Amino acid sequence: MYRKITMNTETETFITQKTITLEDIKIKTTTMLDEFQALRTQFQTEAQAQLKEIVQLIFEASPDLGAIIWTQYSPFFNDGDECIFSVHEVTITNATDEEDLDEVRWGEYGGDNKDIWAAEMYYSVGKWTMEQKAERRVALDLIDFFDGFIQNSDMSDVMEDMFGNHVQVTATREGFQVNEYSHD
Repeated sequence: MYRKITMNTETETFITQKTITLEDIKIKTTTMLDEFQALRTQFQTEAQAQLKEIVQLIFEASPDLGAIIWTQYSPFFNDGDECIFSVHEVTITNATDEEDLDEVRWGEYGGDNKDIWAAEMYYSVGKWTMEQKAERRVALDLIDFFDGFIQNSDMSDVMEDMFGNHVQVTATREGFQVNEYSHD
């Protein structure tokens, strides 16, 4: 048995408040962990629904968008720093068939189809001319919001639970495809 003891600083006396057993501590910590897990599950469920809703909205507002692609992983080596899971910048493309999608890497299309384009949100899209932005009918503001949403550190656990670690995720109008991703 353990006793919780507090000191009354005004009178410098010790007051025994309650006897606490190991069983009491186990019950309280188990309850606390169960409540935390329930809140985490609720957050993940709501975040996943929000993610799907945002993707659907992006495709509805972007007639020329074929796919949104990103990678997410924990690095194997980080120059002595902790290797922390993260979601990386999205690439957008008008590619829709699997063969062309396989040729999209690091914001570029490496295939032979001259009508296919691909762009990373921060590096490539920022270099688009106004004419290119008008030609490529995509909702850049929504995609930019989505990119920030999935890269938010508060979403890391949700993204890892939803899609996994060491993966490339491709969102299309039909849903999500997850493939193993080799990095580092």
